[in-house]
Amino acid sequence: ENAITGSVRISPVPIIVNRLLVPNLATLARQHPNLTVELVPNSSNADLSKRDADLALRFARPSEGGLRTKGQKLGEVSFAAYAASFISPDQNQELPWIGYDEAHMVLPQARWIESQATSSAHYANLKVADVETAMQAAAQGIGKTLLPRSIASSDPRFQEIELEGDARYPTREVWLLSHVDQ
Repeated sequence: ENAITGSVRISPVPIIVNRLLVPNLATLARQHPNLTVELVPNSSNADLSKRDADLALRFARPSEGGLRTKGQKLGEVSFAAYAASFISPDQNQELPWIGYDEAHMVLPQARWIESQATSSAHYANLKVADVETAMQAAAQGIGKTLLPRSIASSDPRFQEIELEGDARYPTREVWLLSHVDQ
């Protein structure tokens, strides 16, 4: 009765596309059979004023877009350290950290990992640019990394790592951005 028709172009970060949106698309399609959804995964900010997307989901408060973009905080995502479930728990502390490349060191999880990996010997031989890639690498046993708890805790490929000391994990805000005309 309240079915939505038309199309919507959504630009979320890759991990939101792959782990949250795609698994729920069948339900959305049943509820709104005349709605076409176009998913455009992108970690950088979409320019909503140029209609790069109708909606964007980001892990940070919007810093661009001006008066033509409105944002709504949806909540927060907490991170924790995870390793592949096939690795013995007593080996978790010895696993190297999967780090981020220089361009992405501004990310809270990248800075946190850098603070924990006190020397290059504590890093895996891999640097990534996004959480989705870090997740896939950790699942293969390449190292440990920070992942969103809401996603990794229900994935049997992972085990949460208990850290020593009083290390506090970062959280990320989740924002829904849209053009003011919508």
